[in-house]
Amino acid sequence: MAPARTTPGRPPTSARATARPMVPRPSRPTRIDPDRAPFTRRIGEALMRDVRWRPHRSSPPSARQGGVLSSPRCRPASAARQRPTPVPEAAAGRGRRRASWKTMGTLAPDERPPHRSRRRRRGMTSARAARLRGALDALYRGYDYEVRAGADAIRFPQRYADPLDREIVALLAASLAYGRVDLFAPWIERLLGWLGSSPRVFVRDFDPARQAAVFAPFHYRFTRGPDVAAAILAIQRLIVRHGSLREAFLSGYSDSDPDVGPALARFAAALLAQDFRPVGMRRPTHGLRHLFPQPGDGGACKRWHLFLRWMVRRDYPDFGDWPEVSPAKLVIPLDTHIANMAHAVRLTPLRSRTARMAADITASLRLLDPADPVKYDFALCHTRMRGDCRDRRDAEVCPGCGLRAVCRHWR
Repeated sequence: MAPARTTPGRPPTSARATARPMVPRPSRPTRIDPDRAPFTRRIGEALMRDVRWRPHRSSPPSARQGGVLSSPRCRPASAARQRPTPVPEAAAGRGRRRASWKTMGTLAPDERPPHRSRRRRRGMTSARAARLRGALDALYRGYDYEVRAGADAIRFPQRYADPLDREIVALLAASLAYGRVDLFAPWIERLLGWLGSSPRVFVRDFDPARQAAVFAPFHYRFTRGPDVAAAILAIQRLIVRHGSLREAFLSGYSDSDPDVGPALARFAAALLAQDFRPVGMRRPTHGLRHLFPQPGDGGACKRWHLFLRWMVRRDYPDFGDWPEVSPAKLVIPLDTHIANMAHAVRLTPLRSRTARMAADITASLRLLDPADPVKYDFALCHTRMRGDCRDRRDAEVCPGCGLRAVCRHWR
């Protein structure tokens, strides 16, 4: 047997074990006071009603005698399934003291104090609005739209002189304008080749049983041939009912609306509410719903607002074929390029590209031009697309940039 280990100034291990035997110490009982808190009051009432206990297996039998609990794991069957009754007065404190994060969870949702954000957005001062208006107006007036329109999806409806042809092509081209231009442009070219010289005539005479197979080779990312055939069928149904896409949109448009959002939601819902069984589709597929997204889902709906900008604005490169809609009610088509430029010139503090961010950028632009807030969209978007802004200080492109005076990178 090995000798016991010793430490200078201390007795051997065996001696310590003999002097202090390891005896389990009984847990200290906690007596219930029914008047202390609602939770303990319910436990006391349960004890008085002789509710059956479900103690843990390690609890001694004497722990539940005389209304005494020896372990927090011992709970009455009725109280184990109930949450403590919140005490707003005790949790919220006295006077104007706010509830802390420790007591917030004990309050009911309707009793919690309102959340107050610590970050407060600074409004745009008149001096900064004047500087920003001057810089953006100079960019808008001096931009080369003729050259850059050839690298934009707007070049497809520009080929048609008839407004009825143009609105159909504009809707299809804008709906497919997701991703890089050099990727979706060949598919739009192929689609226009199938529609022929007059898309209006093709849509009017479209026979799903005979012509839906024409679009079978189409497959661009989320969009397939049946999705395109269903889109043509939906456009045909709206034109048959209203006479044109413009009249279909105006049927849900109201001058009292703050922007085009409500009318756009009705227009998108009307497109997806058609019967697509003639093209072999029982319900709208993911690809079709991606072509015609619902504004109520919270997305930025960049392609919808791009289509409306083409149709509503009067100045080049837009067409102005829908004069009944005011340009003041348009919302900016928000994509990654507009988001980066908006951050560069501090049009919004938001980061997620959602409908909220699009509305926030549009509200900032309305301070600069209330009658036509989205007129800067084309120039801002193509400034980023062309590489004239790299979202940082750059010795190559920044010296000649007209937005340098209002750019956050040069503050």
